[in-house]
Amino acid sequence: MLESVVMKNPPMLKAYVNHLTTLRDRHGDPHAEVQFTFKPDYARCYETRQDAENERVVFLSDGIEIDSSEGGKVTVKNFRVEQRGPKQFVISCEGPFIQRRGAES
Repeated sequence: MLESVVMKNPPMLKAYVNHLTTLRDRHGDPHAEVQFTFKPDYARCYETRQDAENERVVFLSDGIEIDSSEGGKVTVKNFRVEQRGPKQFVISCEGPFIQRRGAES
């Protein structure tokens, strides 16, 4: 069973985009649904920096709302592309993410 930990003045944790799905709202406007991981090896990987930057700009530039470790919701906007290895680029950001005990990613 996963247990959430809520903190006052939580640390800003680095998380990586693991899965990104494009959905449309009832008006037909696109928006992204994002899942995160704390492990860079589990992050969604792009072959070129440009591919990762394009996805970051198109889907993440307005920010993504997450559940905050302080309770409530917060919008994270500081997404950046970083190189994980040769021809391996990932998207990361920092925020008050909730760490769930027993979660592997």
